[in-house]
Parts: sequence; structure tokens; C-alpha cells
Amino acid sequence: MMLEEKTSFFVGLLTGTLAFFSYRLYKIRCRNTWRALARNKNSYTRVLFFPDKVIACKAFYVNDYGCTTFECHFSHNEEETSLGKLFTLLGSVRRSIYVCVYTLTCNDLVDILIRLNQMAAEVKVITDSEFENINNSLIWKLRSCGIQVRTDSLPYFMHHKFAIIDEKIILTGSFNWTIKAVTGNQEDIFITNKPHVVQQYIKEFKELWHYFDPKLSHSQTMSGRYVQHSIKKDKTLFQPKKKLISEPVIF
Repeated sequence: MMLEEKTSFFVGLLTGTLAFFSYRLYKIRCRNTWRALARNKNSYTRVLFFPDKVIACKAFYVNDYGCTTFECHFSHNEEETSLGKLFTLLGSVRRSIYVCVYTLTCNDLVDILIRLNQMAAEVKVITDSEFENINNSLIWKLRSCGIQVRTDSLPYFMHHKFAIIDEKIILTGSFNWTIKAVTGNQEDIFITNKPHVVQQYIKEFKELWHYFDPKLSHSQTMSGRYVQHSIKKDKTLFQPKKKLISEPVIF
């Protein structure tokens, strides 16, 4: 009886050990596929489409030891979700990430920015002021963690949706950093490391970062950026933000 119990114990231990290392190898392979893409010096482009049919497990793609949840209900299959690929790309950041998006209400993506900031990467965020003080806005969560966030204070939308990784890779498209963009809306993210494209986005981000500096007045920052108020505007082209009676709809 004792021999059978010992045999069962060691078989179980061996099975568990093999399962653990198999999981680790699978996780490394999944992460390395897209992290290798991030470090690829050759020119490339990729496209991610949403919505995902299932939700990617953030821990699996981001945490050093992967997902430790028993019977996790989220996806560990990179081929199954665009969000998993996005997690991996964001996890590849080494020096800096500049995010310029209309709205941020997805906790998983914001948590990655906070983690990168804690790892001493330079994290800067530009977003629209329309969502600064709504209930599910995560702007103040970022700020409370020491991340610089600048918002526009203009009558027009800051409607960009792009992110720059290490000043080498651009992610751009229709994708807002919201749950609806992941699971409901028809969205896309275009990814490239082509220098002449990336440099244009870096220039745009730096200009906006300067324009939205809260220490400077509009007269100091906005000259030449927008049509001057003295010029008669075409109302069909220049529609200012409407005053909101209730919280805005988040896309």
C-alpha cells in the first residue's frame, strides 16, 4: 500500500512538473513570436482586427510567470485573439511608449502602462478632455501612478488613436482603448516599423504634447495649428464639441 502511494505521488509530481514546463515553453513561444516582431530590424507591417470572439488573458501574456489562475476562463491562444497580440507588443516596450487616444476605459491596457512605468519606461499619454471626469475614466488612475497625461482644452476633439513603442513602432487605426473596441466594435490596428512613417507620428505626438502643456496659454501654443477664430469657418468642417448634458457615450 505504501509503495502504491509513493508511486502515485511521484507520478503526480512528474506529471505536474512536465505540465508546468510545457506551459512555460508554450507561453515563451507565444510571447516571443510578437516580441521578436517588435525587435525586427527589417521593415514590416501587420494588421489586427477586432472584435475578438473571446477575451485574452492579460496575465498569460504580460506576467513573468504567466497565468496562475486554476481553470482560467480567458484565452491563452495567441491565434485566437488580437488583444493577446496587442498585450505582447505592449509588453515588448523597453524604453518608451507614447499613447495618443481619444478615450481610455480599458483597465487591462491601462494596467500595462502602469506596469511599464514601474519598470522605468517613459510613459506619456495624450487623450481628449471630454472623458477626463466621467465615472469610468482611467486618466486619474494613470496620474495617481505618476504617469504624465495631457488633455486638450479646445472646442474640437483630440480624436487620434495611435501609440508609439520605443520610437520604432507605430500602432494606429480606429481602435480606442475601451472594452467595446475589443469585444463589440469593428476596429483595426495597423502596425509598422517603417521609419518614415514612425517619424511622422513622433513629430505629431511631440507637437501635441507641447500644444497641450497646461503651463502654456493657447496663444503661446496654438498659433498656426488651427484655423484662427478671426477667419470665417465652414460650419460643416469645423463643428465644436457640443455641451454634454450627461456622460458621453464611450466607443
